[in-house]
Amino acid sequence: MNLKLLKTAIINTIPVMMGYIVLGIGFGILFEKNGYGLGWTLAMSIFVFAGSMQYVGIGLITGGVSLISTALTTLMVNARHLFYGVSMISKHKGAEGKPRLFSLHVRAINGKINCLNISDRRI
Repeated sequence: MNLKLLKTAIINTIPVMMGYIVLGIGFGILFEKNGYGLGWTLAMSIFVFAGSMQYVGIGLITGGVSLISTALTTLMVNARHLFYGVSMISKHKGAEGKPRLFSLHVRAINGKINCLNISDRRI
């Protein structure tokens, strides 16, 4: 592995990691204040991939919302990733099958982050 590339990746990841740490702590505090313990907090963090849905989920869970309403809300909140993915299709024309889908998924989830690095040609 190229050590220079690894160092650049780690340096570029630090601001994102700091944001995730702050949001994770905030989520944990809110979830605990609503009567849920560490187990529930970890389960939400592991099984709910969309961070914004974790915050929305606090209100849904504590409000007694039905499973159907929760599923529809999750679909609507996460529909924004479709637009991120569509905007990246032209960047992945050469890829086929699962690698292309994975690449689009990763880019969609991190669309905003990638926009920060587009002008950084060190990578």
